[in-house]
Amino acid sequence: MASTSFASKSAVFFRPNTAKTVRANKPVVARKALKVVSHCQVPCGIFDDSRQIAKLKEDVATIRKAQTEMGDIGDASTVDSQNTFARWVIYKEKHADDIINEIGYYFMCQRFPKFEFASTEDYNAALAAHHAVMVAAMKAKQGTATSTCDALDSAIDAVSALPMYNQ
Repeated sequence: MASTSFASKSAVFFRPNTAKTVRANKPVVARKALKVVSHCQVPCGIFDDSRQIAKLKEDVATIRKAQTEMGDIGDASTVDSQNTFARWVIYKEKHADDIINEIGYYFMCQRFPKFEFASTEDYNAALAAHHAVMVAAMKAKQGTATSTCDALDSAIDAVSALPMYNQ
């Protein structure tokens, strides 16, 4: 239940189950700052990096297959050819998105705590390597040349060679 006054610059909001009102133009200030050192959403410590990297490689193989099949479609004037071409595009895009999401969600959010690196330079180099995979996946998604998959494979190899995944 909220009311807004258009005559004034601030809005008044009523909190449910209370008689208090809050003015929208007042900044919200945290009462207490908490320091969180956990690096993943559920700090269970159960990780299978080799399985995740194998999944990335499988996604690259699918993108490469899609690019090859798209190039091999001969007469694109038939409805069947157009349908097949569109389906390969969809799969290429999906697997590139899967790589980008996996790098962001699994690798960077859960396997990338800054406190585990020996130096800021090591941390920045690892960040750059992970970012390079995301950029290469984006380029593979945008292109049809299998050379984009070669670059993506190389970027994944660089990430998989990091000490944090070889323990």
